Amino acid sequence: MPLYLGLDAGAYGLNAIVIEIEGQRRRVVFNRTINFDRDLPAYGTSGGLRRTTHGDLPASPVMWADALERMLGRLAAAAEIEVECIRAVAGAVHHAVGPLHQHLPEWAALNPSIALSAQLKAASPIARRFDSLGAYFEALIAGPDLRLSSYWRQRFALPAAAIVPWTGDQTARAIGTGVIRDGIVAVSLGVTDTVIAGTNEPTMGTSPITFRNGSLIRDAIRVEHRLDWDQVARLLEQSPGNDGALMLPWLERETTPAIAHAGVRRFGFDRHDPGRNIRGVIEGQMMAMANHVQVSGLATVEKLIATGPEAENRAILQVMANVFDAEVYRLDGEHAAALGAALRAYHADRLSAGEPVSWKTVVSGFTDPQPGYRVSPNPPHVAVYAALRKDYALLERIHTNRAAIC
Repeated sequence: MPLYLGLDAGAYGLNAIVIEIEGQRRRVVFNRTINFDRDLPAYGTSGGLRRTTHGDLPASPVMWADALERMLGRLAAAAEIEVECIRAVAGAVHHAVGPLHQHLPEWAALNPSIALSAQLKAASPIARRFDSLGAYFEALIAGPDLRLSSYWRQRFALPAAAIVPWTGDQTARAIGTGVIRDGIVAVSLGVTDTVIAGTNEPTMGTSPITFRNGSLIRDAIRVEHRLDWDQVARLLEQSPGNDGALMLPWLERETTPAIAHAGVRRFGFDRHDPGRNIRGVIEGQMMAMANHVQVSGLATVEKLIATGPEAENRAILQVMANVFDAEVYRLDGEHAAALGAALRAYHADRLSAGEPVSWKTVVSGFTDPQPGYRVSPNPPHVAVYAALRKDYALLERIHTNRAAIC
């Protein structure tokens, strides 16, 4: 049973997923997370940052090594898998973390009976510079080889699995959600909303479009009007298009577009109307996403993959479908980057064996949304939003450098 390991070094922890692919058998057999604040409190981190008197700095390189070692130890001890069947390992990292400086001793000098983190702490102060967290992890896991280093093989009885070069988390996340060709777009609804457009060669990566004002402003408006999410859903179903009223939902300084002054802008209503405020914030966010995807050069959006906690709200997905004029599918993408890394490992393994497979085949069975989660656009409402999107784009351009006055 061929197995493939994917690792995701995120801002808050390290995720690992092992998948099994053999014939029609395709399943996740191992899924674990190490949370830095919970599992590694001795390093004094907060969200992957080390708190110091001089401000927040990237977490200690030794902490990353400790997290990797603990994860591989958990993998080796897992009763549900046969670790000797792992053929390839790939990883994903946040590009924002780096450069890192850490001395790595000669792999031949490492003692497999002693924790790597302890040996790194005792290493010479002469440090090597790693331009990215990905390069650092590749050095940690592979040593001088292109396979899992002898240190890990001896310490945890792991196989000499091939190591696939690490990539950015957004590339892995796109693969892990099935965004593998033009026309497919993933929308992650979180503290920061993120939109990723697919490419026909997903390993080349795609630049995500990020919107800083995500769930925080949705929740702020909901709480201000004392609404639960069922009430929010009912208000979204009333008066699609908000009778022409629009909101620029910039509670904080936005990243897309980059604005000069924070502050919510309301046009055609005030802050005391629950329905218009709820519709204003969510419709405004969806129109911003659709407009900026269009500006990025994607000619047609055929399908949307929605992830994140708020993707469970069907009314929000209905607004998304109407604004984009495309079907929306909800997918559990909590560990999509780790899954995408594991799928990259499988893809690379087949390529090296002289049996290349298409990306459609790679993601099949792992990223197929449930048919019942599909939300289709409503044609009359699509027409309403098509007109409003032009008005929204004009307001966005006018107010990018203006202070909020409404």
